[in-house]
Amino acid sequence: QRATVHLVAVHRPGGGTVRVLLDDQPLRVAGGAAEVRLQSAHALRVLNVNFEPADLKAGARTVTIECLEPGPVALDYVWVKGG
Repeated sequence: QRATVHLVAVHRPGGGTVRVLLDDQPLRVAGGAAEVRLQSAHALRVLNVNFEPADLKAGARTVTIECLEPGPVALDYVWVKGG
């Protein structure tokens, strides 16, 4: 079944850069990038980062969030939308 993984995180000046992996495979945003810069120009904002749809079968999954560049990283939650 196809599903889309979303990461809700704080974007702020000086924010870090992360990569999200699902079962050791990087998730990609539109355009194909695997890195997500959690930065904004001026103000702190909470934004939804949606990744390209992935094939998810029933069972346990492992989500890994790697920090690639220094800076604050504040995650609210991860959610999955099926279909």
